Amino acid sequence: MFMKNDKKKSRPLLAIGVGALAVYGAYSMVAGAKNICCEKAKMLTNVFKKREKCEEMTDCTDDECGF
Repeated sequence: MFMKNDKKKSRPLLAIGVGALAVYGAYSMVAGAKNICCEKAKMLTNVFKKREKCEEMTDCTDDECGF
């Protein structure tokens, strides 16, 4: 296929494309991890707010509050 003096053609567009996909994949992973952490933090704060609201009520039973 190649003669001894022939050089292989480099493919810079392929390298750029693969690099771009790698960067996009890394960005997606970081953004996904950030979203998961933010959602868990929101859920925890909602639980604490609900617990505080329940503790403020004087006629609250455990069945009503869920705690």
